[in-house]
Amino acid sequence: MSVEFNEDLLNRIPRMPVSEARKIALDLVEGIAEKSMKQKLKKNRLKYDLQTARNSAAICGILYRIKLSFEGIGVVGSEWQQHYNSV
Repeated sequence: MSVEFNEDLLNRIPRMPVSEARKIALDLVEGIAEKSMKQKLKKNRLKYDLQTARNSAAICGILYRIKLSFEGIGVVGSEWQQHYNSV
């Protein structure tokens, strides 16, 4: 199943059941290209965090931060960024 990331999807995820939101989020993360071992480790950490998220809102928050990061407007030096850079 191929899922494309868009604003509508980001708005719907908090209202979805956790299992459905998790499946969509994992499909999105699976589509991220990995050019190095470090990127592969970060991707695996994202998968782990999505699998252990307690609710759909937490999954949405992770996806939103991924979106900001890909657009180049993530918060430099944020706790979230340090969490994945420490892998």
